[in-house]
Amino acid sequence: MQIKPIDRAIRAIDRAIEGFSLSLWLSILAAVVIFFVGILLLVSPGMGFGQQEKGDLPKRQIHLSIEEALKLAFKNNRDLKTAQRTLLSAESSYRMAKAGCSPKLSGDISTSYSVYNQINMDPSVENTYRGGVEVNFSLPLDLSGSIDRSLQQASISLSSSKANYITTCQNLVVSVCEQYYELIRLQQTITIDQAQVKMAEEQLRIAKARVEKGRAPEVDVMTATVQLNNAKQSLKRDERDYLNALAALLNTLVLDHGLEIVPTTELKYVPETFTYEEAEREALKSRVEMEIARLRLESARIALKSTSDPYRPTWSLSAGWGYQVSGTRVSEAIDQRPDEPSWSVTTSLNLPLFIFDGGVIRESKTQAIIDLEQAEADIKETIDSIKLEIKRELTNFENAQERVQIAEDNIKLAKESLKITELRYTLGSSSYLELVDARNNLRTAELNLLDALIAHTLSKIRVHKALGRSMVTATGQLITGQLIKDN
Repeated sequence: MQIKPIDRAIRAIDRAIEGFSLSLWLSILAAVVIFFVGILLLVSPGMGFGQQEKGDLPKRQIHLSIEEALKLAFKNNRDLKTAQRTLLSAESSYRMAKAGCSPKLSGDISTSYSVYNQINMDPSVENTYRGGVEVNFSLPLDLSGSIDRSLQQASISLSSSKANYITTCQNLVVSVCEQYYELIRLQQTITIDQAQVKMAEEQLRIAKARVEKGRAPEVDVMTATVQLNNAKQSLKRDERDYLNALAALLNTLVLDHGLEIVPTTELKYVPETFTYEEAEREALKSRVEMEIARLRLESARIALKSTSDPYRPTWSLSAGWGYQVSGTRVSEAIDQRPDEPSWSVTTSLNLPLFIFDGGVIRESKTQAIIDLEQAEADIKETIDSIKLEIKRELTNFENAQERVQIAEDNIKLAKESLKITELRYTLGSSSYLELVDARNNLRTAELNLLDALIAHTLSKIRVHKALGRSMVTATGQLITGQLIKDN
């Protein structure tokens, strides 16, 4: 059958429409796929623009004062927990040593059953039943003083562990304060940097407008561009330093590293006066290191006395009480039980006679004398070290107070100088470079004041630590050398 031209045209149109519909549906499908892929790229971690940059600041915030930070440190810090466990172990060892020198009272109830072969003319198997009660008592008598010396050594070891714990607490307080105030310094530095960036952007806009109107040379735009780039670079550098400081403080407080700590303690300048003579006397009386040195000297003296213990006599007293029954049958054991329990009291005296020991005791005494001399030398070295530390910390504190006063004066001068330079630049009597210098001088003065306030605060904390003064945390726990004398 012949196909008419019109039919051919209609069929061609139908095929074109079908092809167009297929192309349209394919295009729509491709667009939908691209849309969902784009969404996935935006929201998936590690993909596309939705990825959090490495330098992004944490999202969750926790507001902490210095007292609250110290409270968290004393609750969570790993080094302090290790020191606490060491102290608990030392206390347990002291109690064990004390119990080992106490009288002993022990008792037991026993019963037994034996089967054995009696070999004689008429071999047979015999049974034996035994049972009874026994109580024993022993008491060491300290003729030579060795028991008392061992208790003294255990007490000194415990006191030394307490002193080490106190030192750990003091170092933790100083470390938390340093990290906390460093975080404040960097946060405020970033705030100053952000203000500098905004100011540089505005100044670049003004410089471009002045150049377009022919009121300023092209070098002003170049200078403003350089200043803006420098301000942005300083901001990025301080943000990286801030993240490192934040991570260090979070690690000390044992907090989640996804948190951002917002310090709430304000920096205050409170001047204080110390005299070197009074500070030296206070430190030598209160410092934990002096107490540790004295304990080591006392321990060395006791150890020297203990080297003669092998030559000294020992005396002990013991007593026993018991009631025992036995027999081939239970009824026989009961019938033949003794009328009275048995008892005994024993006292023993041991007089050592050394003929030859290879020089062991002699060398142990020589070693004890060397240790005693070293302990005496350590006390002198500790005294000199404390005096030097006091002098250094007081000098640093005086310098820090002077820095604060100078920095406050410099800020006033920098603000007034910037105001005058801005006015002169607006009137056209000052160059843009002079304006840049004035702005940089103000930023430098602000940073110097911030550094001076933090240095003054930390220097005062170090002075108090050097003096051996009490350091009180938010938990109300006193960190003092008085703990050493609590046994």
